[in-house]
This record gives sequence, C-alpha cells and structure tokens, in this order.
Amino acid sequence: MALPHGCRCRGVGERRRDRGVWLVTPATEIVTRENIVAGYRQLIAQAHKAGIRVVGTTIPPFEGATFVGAGLNLSLYTADREESRQAVND
Repeated sequence: MALPHGCRCRGVGERRRDRGVWLVTPATEIVTRENIVAGYRQLIAQAHKAGIRVVGTTIPPFEGATFVGAGLNLSLYTADREESRQAVND
C-alpha cells in the first residue's frame, strides 16, 4: 500500500473501486503531518484488530523522483513535501 503524504498536499476527495483498483480524486483540503500520522495509526489499529502484523519504516528521500505514465510526466519532489517527510519521520 502506498500512501501520499505531505503538509500542504491535497487530500482525498473521493475514493471508488473500479475493477479491483481504487481510483482517487483530489480534494481541496490541506493534509497536515498530524493527519498523516493519525491515518497511519488508524491503519495500524485496523490491521492489528484483523490479526495482521505491521512493519513500518521511515519515508525515504525522493528528490528527483518522477512519475511517467498514462500520458503524464510529474515531478513528485517539492521543498514542502521534503519538510513534510521529515516531520512525519520524526
């Protein structure tokens, strides 16, 4: 499971499942470090309740990372996202 993260990143507006794939649309709300940590805690609690062991790691640096596919060429790194990554890792 991959989770987007970052202060000043947009949240999830709508999630729906289509042929086994979750489609996510952006929202207008700002996602904070506290939102991300709370979300991780909820996922962990739900996994533990289902008897699933959770192994967590820090979010690695991603400067220079891009997403190329589906006709897109997106740069993922911003200074705000780096600040967020470091805050969540703390």
